[in-house]
Amino acid sequence: MQTTKVLSLAVLFSATVLSAACSKREEAPVTPAPAPAEAPAPAPTPVPPPPLPEASMPSAPATVPPVDPASAPASGSPS
Repeated sequence: MQTTKVLSLAVLFSATVLSAACSKREEAPVTPAPAPAEAPAPAPTPVPPPPLPEASMPSAPATVPPVDPASAPASGSPS
């Protein structure tokens, strides 16, 4: 007699779990739909590139020694 009650409770419990699982399975396709809409939101914000170290930046004054204007020949001198 107790085994019958236990079996009926087990059947009811398993039916409840299965129905809950089926209802969650039906809702599952609805919940991922908003997720892709939220994912592109952070993407449009531009991320600035990290600053390059000065040694790797190609610049003319870094490779050419500075010339003192007083010792440099005047380019506009009359000839």
